[in-house]
Amino acid sequence: VACGPFHTAVVLKHISSPNDASSGAILLWGWNILREKDPPMRTPHRIPRFVGADVQGIVCGAHYLLVSMSQPVRTLLSFVEPSDEPSNGLRNPPWDSESGTLGYRPVNLPPKSEGEARKHEKEVSEMQRSLRRRHDEATRLRAATRRKGDSRESRLQKHCQIWLTELLPQWAAGTQPSPKMIRHWKQGLPPKVREVVWPRAIGNILRITPDLFRIKVAKAEEARRVNEARARDMVVLREIARPGQFEQDPSRESTIACIPLDLPRTFPTLAFFQEDGPLYNDCRTILEAYTFYRPDIGYVQGMSYIAALLLIYLPAYPAFVCLCNIMNSPSVLGLYRLEPAAIAQRHDIFLMLLGHHYPVLRHHFDRIGLMPEMFLLEWFLTMYTKCLPLDLASLVWDLYLLESEAALYKVAVAILHLCSDKLVREDAEGCQGVLRDLPRHIVEEETFLNAVNSVTLPASVQKEVQKLELEFTAAGSDAYPVPGVWSTAQSG
Repeated sequence: VACGPFHTAVVLKHISSPNDASSGAILLWGWNILREKDPPMRTPHRIPRFVGADVQGIVCGAHYLLVSMSQPVRTLLSFVEPSDEPSNGLRNPPWDSESGTLGYRPVNLPPKSEGEARKHEKEVSEMQRSLRRRHDEATRLRAATRRKGDSRESRLQKHCQIWLTELLPQWAAGTQPSPKMIRHWKQGLPPKVREVVWPRAIGNILRITPDLFRIKVAKAEEARRVNEARARDMVVLREIARPGQFEQDPSRESTIACIPLDLPRTFPTLAFFQEDGPLYNDCRTILEAYTFYRPDIGYVQGMSYIAALLLIYLPAYPAFVCLCNIMNSPSVLGLYRLEPAAIAQRHDIFLMLLGHHYPVLRHHFDRIGLMPEMFLLEWFLTMYTKCLPLDLASLVWDLYLLESEAALYKVAVAILHLCSDKLVREDAEGCQGVLRDLPRHIVEEETFLNAVNSVTLPASVQKEVQKLELEFTAAGSDAYPVPGVWSTAQSG
C-alpha cells in the first residue's frame, strides 16, 4: 500500500496462487490520477498491465505512481494516457506534451487567464532550461573531476614505478640525491614511496631503538595511570592541603595531560585521531613517549599534527623514530623551544623573501599592520599540516625533507602569492580570515607545486638561514642536522 496526497495505490500479490489472474494487479483510489470523469473515485480502478510481474514496491506522488519491478515492462509508465479533453478537477490543460508532465489546478480556483497561462508557461520553460543548464554543468564538472583524478592516478603510478625500480635501489640513506631524483622529488612523492623515502631521508642519528621506544612507552603509561589516580583524589587533597601546596610550576613531563585534549582537534575531518579512531592510541603513545624522551621540551601544541601525519604513512615505531629525529633538527627544535629571538629572526627572513618576490604584497601587509607572528609561527610549528589539506601538507613535507628549512619559507611565500588577489583587497582581519581558510583557496596540487618551486632564495636569504642554524648549534644546543635533510646550499 502506498499513499500520495491525492490517491492511494495497492498492489495485489499471490492472492491464492502465483498464477492467480489478479496477482500483480494494481488498484488505485484517488483524485483523477487516471483522468476519470467523476472525482473522487469511490471504487478502485484496476490496472491489469502488471499482472504476472513481480512488483517489488510502489510509491505515490501528487500526480504519478512509481512501480519497482524485478523485470522491465515496456509500458511501465504509459498507463496514464494524455488526453486532449479537459477533465474535472484538472484545468488548462492537465498534460504538458513538451515536458511530459501533468499540470495541476485546484478545483476551488478560477481558470487561468490566457495571459497568466502564457506567463506561467514561460516561467516553467525558464525553470526547465535553468535546470538543464545546472544539470549539464554538474555533468561537465563531474567528468572533468573524473578525468583529472584519472590523470593524477596515472601520474602517481608512473612516478611510483620510477621510484621503486630506478631511483630507490641506487640511493643510500644520508647521501645526496642525484639530479634525476631531485627532479622527481620536487614533483611530489607518491604515497607508497613516502613510506620508504621519509624514514630514509630523516634517518636515525639519535639511534632510537625498539627497546628505548618500549621503555619510554612504559614510563608514559605509568605516568598516565598515576595522573588518572591523582585526578580522582585531587578534590580531596585540595580541601586539606596548605595554601599554595599544588601551585608549583609543572614539569615538562606533566604536559602529557594536554595530549588527549589536542588529539580530537588533529585532522578532525579524518576522524582517525578521535578517541575511538584507529590511530588515536598510536598517536597518543608516541607523543607521550616523546615527552619522556625529551622532558626538557615536553609536549607543545602543534606536535600532534606532526606525529599524526607521520602515522598516516608509517607504523608506530618508525613514526616515533622520525618524530624524535625531525624534532631534533635545528629548524624544528629552535621553533618548539619558543625562544623569542629565534622566532623573530625567522619572521625577518620571511619578510625579506616576501619583499624580494612580491613587494606589493609586502607593502600591503605593512600598511594594514598584518605581522608574520599572526600566522607564520603556527604554519611552521605544525609544518603546514594544520592549515593545508592533507595531500598538500604531505607535499610540503616532501620538499622540507629535500630542502630543509628553506622549504618552509618558500611555501609561505607561495601560499600568499596564490591568495594575493583576495589578500590585497582585505584589511588585517579580512586577510587573517583568508589565511585561516586556505583549503578553500588552494586546491590544485600542480598549481601549488609550481608556485612553491618558482620561489627562489637569493643569496642574502640563504646566508641568513644558514647563519640561524649555525648560531643555534653553536649556542650549545644538542640539535644536529638530520641525515637526508639537505641544506639550502646543497639543495640549491
